Amino acid sequence: MEYLPVTVDKSHLITIGERLYSESIELIREVDDVLKRLAGRKEKRKAGKALKEALQRIHRALALNPDLSPL
Repeated sequence: MEYLPVTVDKSHLITIGERLYSESIELIREVDDVLKRLAGRKEKRKAGKALKEALQRIHRALALNPDLSPL
């Protein structure tokens, strides 16, 4: 980060403020994207676990009732 020189005029402060604002917004967007990706992974993991459990239940039910199984 830059330090302000001893003599600074108002236009220089405005320029620095605008740059810091745009950098902050960019950083916020990057963090938001990462959080969305992490949330997506968590949801996919939950969905995968639920699917696996459902398939295991179906497998057990077909094993108990072989006459319903197409194989």
